[in-house]
Amino acid sequence: MHLFHSSIDASKALESPILLIGNFDGVHLGHRKLINTALNHFNSDHPICMYSFDPHPAHLFSEKHFPPPPMIQTLAQKIQILQTMNIHGIVIEPFTQLFSKYRADIFFNQVILKRLKVSGIVVGYDFTFGYLRKGNTTRLSMLCKKHNIDLIVVSAQFNNDQLISSSIIRQYIQNSNIIEANQLLGRPYSITGHIIPGRGIGQTLDTPTANLHPYNRLIPKNGVYITSLSMNGITIPSITSIGINPTYPNIDFSIETHLLDADIDLYEKQVEIYFHDFIRYQKHFSSPGELKKQIHIDINSAKDFHRNNRGVL
Repeated sequence: MHLFHSSIDASKALESPILLIGNFDGVHLGHRKLINTALNHFNSDHPICMYSFDPHPAHLFSEKHFPPPPMIQTLAQKIQILQTMNIHGIVIEPFTQLFSKYRADIFFNQVILKRLKVSGIVVGYDFTFGYLRKGNTTRLSMLCKKHNIDLIVVSAQFNNDQLISSSIIRQYIQNSNIIEANQLLGRPYSITGHIIPGRGIGQTLDTPTANLHPYNRLIPKNGVYITSLSMNGITIPSITSIGINPTYPNIDFSIETHLLDADIDLYEKQVEIYFHDFIRYQKHFSSPGELKKQIHIDINSAKDFHRNNRGVL
């Protein structure tokens, strides 16, 4: 697997590639359909590569009162998952102000034809490209036909009756619908970060926790979740609380993870937390003792979940 940090870099190493073009936020089941379509349709004589952008175009044009949607993944997470796919390479194009001004025809001529000399393209049904997103699949089809480039437009993908899309997955995660989000992703949603000092409240409740400083911007809604923590290839069952802990006044927002039946020093370690299910929203308890009782109920729920899903997650 080769990682190219621009189409200029890729042009020096790729010969008549097949491009799968898109943002691929989440690398969900719909995106995997594009990959499988390319692998099944094109022969191995041409390298199959993902072509994406960083930052997401929405972030370049966001306004103060209309902030861009938080991405499902960090760029590092996206690359890590794509590297497990059976493709030749990943091209991450810097999405600059200058690049954003390319009209659809200019993008096609400069990048697709001259720079990468593409032999085939795979895109989704709602693909747009070029300045002000004026290029669409109809325009792309005309350009590809003119230059004898094989184009495949993959239709909308559904999980049962639910459309698979990054925006829908994002809404699920923000509303604590973790199971539904995971079904569309085809894997557990996860956030990465490193462990920082906490307030030590968990220690006083006999449930020591690791306080995560997240690299992701998309964080599930405040509440308690069944999770797993991964570090250096080792995955440990856990339970995670997100929010401000209403029982304790003046506590800042935090993401606190408690390892189930494990005692490992995580301080300053980089970890990834996988979300499996939602347990409950945060609430105010009359005393730390009442909170402690609820925490043990939550922990038992998490242990039951992991026990029943061992070897599946």
